[in-house]
Amino acid sequence: MLGIVIGVASLVSILSLIDGMEKLTCEQISSTTSLNAIILQTNLYRNVNDVRIKRDTFQVIDYDHYKELKSILTKPAKGVFRTSLIGEAKLTDSLSIGTNAWTSATAIRDDTSKFTGAIYQGTDVDQKKKIVVVNHAFLKATKYEHEVQLIGKKINFLGQELEIIGIVPEPKVKAPQIYFPISLLSLSELESHPPMVYFDAERTEDIPALKEEITLWLAKNYKQSDGNFIIQTNDARIEQATKAFLVFRVVMGLIVGISVIVGGIGVMNVLLISVTERTAEIGIRKATGASRKDIILYF
Repeated sequence: MLGIVIGVASLVSILSLIDGMEKLTCEQISSTTSLNAIILQTNLYRNVNDVRIKRDTFQVIDYDHYKELKSILTKPAKGVFRTSLIGEAKLTDSLSIGTNAWTSATAIRDDTSKFTGAIYQGTDVDQKKKIVVVNHAFLKATKYEHEVQLIGKKINFLGQELEIIGIVPEPKVKAPQIYFPISLLSLSELESHPPMVYFDAERTEDIPALKEEITLWLAKNYKQSDGNFIIQTNDARIEQATKAFLVFRVVMGLIVGISVIVGGIGVMNVLLISVTERTAEIGIRKATGASRKDIILYF
């Protein structure tokens, strides 16, 4: 019995350990990239004889199409629609600042506790408000010493006059950066800087359904969508990790299962010896009228 107890305990312990290792691996993968992420972006290149050649013409998703795509999804998923640019931001006092520009369809950050001023929201994007948020590196590049002095000032970027409504700390970012609604970009500007659509599903099992819905929507709204857009998910990494742990679980289960078999053989031998040593007693019981069922129940 001790052999069986040890064998079963070992089997349970090893399988529990494997499950814990699998969960830890998934958490580590999630820390670098979301396992529930679906990335949709324009394919700028085509393959000709295994050579990547940039396309002469391609299609991009604009803000209106992004809102339509997000509305038709039947599974819950958070959406991000953004692109980046590089250019000069000119203040009204003729000061020019080279800056990285990030433009998106939602607020640039959920936590606004460390902001100075305000941050644009989804409604501001819908209304195409000409507002912008800058970082501290941008503030340092100006003549202003305090954050409040920059709030309300106007900058000119891509021919549009934008009002500064907030300043984000970003202590690790050394270069000036600005953030403004993506709805302010024209179609030609989006084609020059193709945007990316990022969906984060609430559940991993919803990813295949969401991917299918996005593919069907692209086929309906864009010609030659198969080659024009790329849909990327992390299901390959999930599948690879799952297969590896499945093999490990089977192999370790078989190894530990040997302990259970050995314990079972030990119990069988004990019972066999017990019956063999009491052969004469069994004969006497049968001679006095005991049936086969009585003998089996007795042992």
